[in-house]
Amino acid sequence: MKCYLINLDRSPERLVNMAERFGRINVPFERVSGIDGKKVGIQPAVFYNADGTVKRRLAIGEVACFQSHRSCWRRIAEGEDAFGAVFEDDIIFSDKAGPFLTGEDWIPAGTDAVKIETMFQETLIGREAITLPERFKLAHLYHQHYGTAAYILSRAFAAYLVETYPEPPAPIDHVIFGPETGLLYQRKILQMTPSIAIQERMLEPPSVDEGGSLLEFDRMDAGASAARRGLRRFLRNIAKPFENLARRIEGRPRGYRGKVPPFAKLAVVPFGRMYRRPRR
Repeated sequence: MKCYLINLDRSPERLVNMAERFGRINVPFERVSGIDGKKVGIQPAVFYNADGTVKRRLAIGEVACFQSHRSCWRRIAEGEDAFGAVFEDDIIFSDKAGPFLTGEDWIPAGTDAVKIETMFQETLIGREAITLPERFKLAHLYHQHYGTAAYILSRAFAAYLVETYPEPPAPIDHVIFGPETGLLYQRKILQMTPSIAIQERMLEPPSVDEGGSLLEFDRMDAGASAARRGLRRFLRNIAKPFENLARRIEGRPRGYRGKVPPFAKLAVVPFGRMYRRPRR
């Protein structure tokens, strides 16, 4: 299984850092030059809801990030391996990650994607899980768990993504691990728990100068520009405590509507050997 690392040409220090991190777990990787939205002409795109209505326009950074990932999908689709892994250049690895990234025997047949990072988001995973070495497990992912800084795709699924999405219908993580495209519910997408990778900012939020991925900061800027303001935000803040209380009583993650099926459970995926979210 090949590992593809997305890295912008204007971020050489990130490549040095990631080469050291891959080296520590004895995993080779191939650099993929990221598409830089600040230097390349990017066509505008629209973020669609699951029902086909327009949610908002995608920022240039989001479109460039999607196309960078799509370059990796194409490499996986055209390669000989059954699976390939995609990484952004601000990932931290568990010290147990190496064997999972150099072989693919641990991935069940018929799997389309494996999310191997965590964003410490509430989600739903299957109650029945496959036990892996070193106390890791694989469980079906039944609810959105955003982030695409570390994931694995099958060759067939990568080919499907390349053919189906020449342009982004949503931010990259919403396409695979969100509800908008429906892939999360139609395909066999698994979550590794604990995760073997995590973005730096999830442990200690960095600035760009401190080494955060420039891809990630472009996305963060885009999200900030679309944040709710004014009366809608005020009303949402009033309702939030009551919504959270109802969710906890029912065992529902954020954004989930309806009753949680008996084969799924609420979870916050930990990282590596850490079973609690680090304090900020």
